[in-house]
Amino acid sequence: MKRMEKNNNPRELAESRFLVQFGFFKDFANYLNSFERAVELLYAKVSNAEETPYSVALPLLFLMRHSLELGYKYTIVELHYLNEIPYEPEKFKHRLERLHSALRELFNQAATKWSFSKSTLEDFEHHYANTEKCMKEFKQLDDCSMTFRYPIDMKGNPSLSPDDTVNLLALKRSYDSGMLLLDHLADVLQPCYEMLEEFHADTD
Repeated sequence: MKRMEKNNNPRELAESRFLVQFGFFKDFANYLNSFERAVELLYAKVSNAEETPYSVALPLLFLMRHSLELGYKYTIVELHYLNEIPYEPEKFKHRLERLHSALRELFNQAATKWSFSKSTLEDFEHHYANTEKCMKEFKQLDDCSMTFRYPIDMKGNPSLSPDDTVNLLALKRSYDSGMLLLDHLADVLQPCYEMLEEFHADTD
C-alpha cells in the first residue's frame, strides 16, 4: 500500500528545533505544564474553528483528564514533603475521587502543622469546591483513565455510550476553574517549604 510522504518540516527549520532533551521533564511540575500546554493548543483548534470537536475530542479529553490527575499528584507530592511523610505512588493509582480525598486530608495535616492563616484556609475551601466539581465531571466520563485511550474496557465492553454527549466548552470552563488549586497551591505554600528547608539545613 503506497502512501504519500508527509512533509514534516514544511518551513525547513533546522533539525535542532525538533530535539527534545528528556532531562527537562524531571518532576511532576514539568509534566503537568507540558500536558496543560497541549490541552490549550488542541482546544484552541476547536475554539478557533480550525478543527471540529469530533476530530480532536478523544485526545483532548484524554489530555484534560490526565493533566487533572497529574495536578492532583503534583500537589499531593508537595504536601507529603511539607508534612514530612513519604509519598507512596501505588497508594493512589488513577482514581480521581481517591486523589481528591487525599488532597483534603494532606492539606488539613499541613494546615495544623504549619498554622495556615484564615485566608489561606478560606481560599483552599473555595478552590477545592471548584476542583471537586471538575473531578466529578471527569470521574463520570473516565473514572480510571481508560475511556479515552481505548474503545473497549478490560472486560471488552464499549468505553463510550453512543448516546452520551459532552460539551467541550462547558467542560473546559470547569477544567480551567478546577485546575487553579492544583496549579498554584504549591506556590501559595512556598514560604513553608523554605522554612522547612532552612530547618533541615540548620540541623545537618
